[in-house]
Amino acid sequence: MSNFEPLGDNEMTHLLARMAMGLEEYFTFKSENEFRAALEMLSPANASFTSALNEEKSCLQIGTRRAILQDLAKWAAQCESEKRVYVLYGEAGLGKSSISHAFCRQLPEGHLGASFFFLSTPEECSDAYRVIPTIAYQLAESIPSLRPQIANATRRLQAEGDQSPEQQLRALILDPLGNLMKAVMPSTVVFVLDDVDRCVNAPATIVPSVLQLLCEAAHEIPFLRILIVTRPETYILDALRSSQHSHVVHWRDLRKDGDTDNDIRLFIEKRLGKSTAAGGFQLLTQRPNAITMLTQLSDGLFMWAMTATCLLLQNGCDAVRIFDTVLASPKARALPRAYERLDEFYMTILKRSFDPFREHTKQMDQVRQVLAWLVTPKFGFLKDDKVPTDLLSIVAVPPSLVMEVINRLRSVLIVDGDVTKTTQVMIYHPSLTQFLTDPSRCTDRALCVDSPSGHALIGRSMLDLLVHDIGNLRDARRGMVLMWQYSIGHWYKHVLEAQHTGELEESLQSFIKTRLSDWLRGSGKWASGHSPPEVVDACVRVRDWCKQNCLDTTLYKVIDEMIDRHVQELIAEVRRSPGHFNEYSHERIQAWARDGYTSEEHSVPDCRRDVH
Repeated sequence: MSNFEPLGDNEMTHLLARMAMGLEEYFTFKSENEFRAALEMLSPANASFTSALNEEKSCLQIGTRRAILQDLAKWAAQCESEKRVYVLYGEAGLGKSSISHAFCRQLPEGHLGASFFFLSTPEECSDAYRVIPTIAYQLAESIPSLRPQIANATRRLQAEGDQSPEQQLRALILDPLGNLMKAVMPSTVVFVLDDVDRCVNAPATIVPSVLQLLCEAAHEIPFLRILIVTRPETYILDALRSSQHSHVVHWRDLRKDGDTDNDIRLFIEKRLGKSTAAGGFQLLTQRPNAITMLTQLSDGLFMWAMTATCLLLQNGCDAVRIFDTVLASPKARALPRAYERLDEFYMTILKRSFDPFREHTKQMDQVRQVLAWLVTPKFGFLKDDKVPTDLLSIVAVPPSLVMEVINRLRSVLIVDGDVTKTTQVMIYHPSLTQFLTDPSRCTDRALCVDSPSGHALIGRSMLDLLVHDIGNLRDARRGMVLMWQYSIGHWYKHVLEAQHTGELEESLQSFIKTRLSDWLRGSGKWASGHSPPEVVDACVRVRDWCKQNCLDTTLYKVIDEMIDRHVQELIAEVRRSPGHFNEYSHERIQAWARDGYTSEEHSVPDCRRDVH
């Protein structure tokens, strides 16, 4: 019996391509582990559509968006098409990412070369510099015959040092695909880039460059297809329109898609119809026009429709009243622009959720503090915006209130399962964060948490925690340990971003007078993870903030005296025990001893640790 089986078409293609590229390049690597090690040098972002980070984008209702998905499938399959770049654009909330995700899933095996779904966090998924290396890495995975050349190119680029995006594109993508084309003309290969507008890089630099490079790639490689999905940001659309290869671009404005309202109607009908059939959900019985009216109020915004149905289903017994409240809104009848529609709906949710607290000032302050932790930019291990409820209960908010706030906001939060003391929560959609942090849109001052106000609330809560101390960390609860570690490492960052408030100044005064010296020395539980010079630099920036903002004009002088004493202590310790400090710290402190203390204006504390 033969041990060999006939090769399929894809296997034959890969074999021919491998032969064409040269066996000497393939055998540069002696094992799969060497291939893997070389490709890992690309440091790919976890931005594939298959990433768990993109799970929320996989919720397209079956039967919706058929027309555009069919159009995309036809475009992707056309081998002779000149329009090799498909730009799908539209405002927030239209369901663009759900379409991108569904398109990736429906592509026939072997056609999806790579996907990069931008996210605001983590940082790796919002960095345009990671796009080309990540695409190359995925391309080597999806087309194994390209793996030797991409791996070799990666080694060469690493040996040569930092390379421009143009050089990366040529070595990692264009040359391998060009050689593949010389061996045998393959069927189409698709790249998908979703939510390009979430890229955090400065608009005037790398983002337009990468987009224009992708147009160049599509022009040069006839079997390459690139789907770009974005909000209609001027710098993105202008970069594509001004490309010398703009003739390869096909444009589609999702807002003008004629099937959107029908798709939204179908989505609402299936979501509410399922609960009605299960029994107990009376909205469609008592308000037969609910699906029609909700479709009209959605006005093309899938995000609005999703939020509305979620709210109605989670409050089934009260769904009729909620529906009537939304319908009675004058703004709802006026069919205003998209953001006003979404704002009105978010305001309805927030007022309904928190009106019972309004007579209790302290509770409303605590509600706002929870909102601040959810929407204000954070650092370190909280940077991905997922906040465990047990952390919130540490910062002057009772656990019962934290869980009640989260339960009341479930229609706009991502919460897995029942809310418990360790449940991780995050805002469902960035449009809510944008709404809550913009005073011109969130006109309820009791709920609006603009970024400076949010940083003030968070900074105050962390300083109060540090002042009160927690005793022995070994005996503390998990949430307390995590919040202590976060506060030790990042309190000053929130203070520096905060607007001045009397409460923040009071907390800062107490911390400076009782605990700042402990933080400067950084021993035991006060170790922040920053090197001694970085700790001093952070204190200098806090001193300057106090001088500019605080009503207590002596506070900055107190910090200044503490900095001077601590610098002298460090100089003395370097002389006694130079081996306790790493090279960076040793050089800085030696310079202080020689020239006097000077701060590094742009120093950003990292995690370089001293033995000290």
